[in-house]
Amino acid sequence: MKATLLAVCFVCLCATAAFGQAAGTSVGAMIAEPQVIQVPSHPQHAVVQPLAQEQSLLQSSNPVSARGKRPLWEVVQVPASQPLGDVARILRKEHDLARKAARVWEN
Repeated sequence: MKATLLAVCFVCLCATAAFGQAAGTSVGAMIAEPQVIQVPSHPQHAVVQPLAQEQSLLQSSNPVSARGKRPLWEVVQVPASQPLGDVARILRKEHDLARKAARVWEN
């Protein structure tokens, strides 16, 4: 029964995929004549030109003093981490010391 149901689902899936591929093609794609692809040509190549006029990036009204950037390890302090085994031992002790339920309900 399971094999039959699986086979029917597989056939339906394959039929749907085949129909989707056939319906997705346009009428122009069904014609057997080759379509010539024309690549656009760009005849203009790099040419020697004079450079643009120099422009200052700094504004004259707001003087900027360059201090550079500090690496992240100088700014952020990495918190000291405990080994994973120590954390597991602490959690196990807390679990053992936790208050247990007085009654256990089962349905």
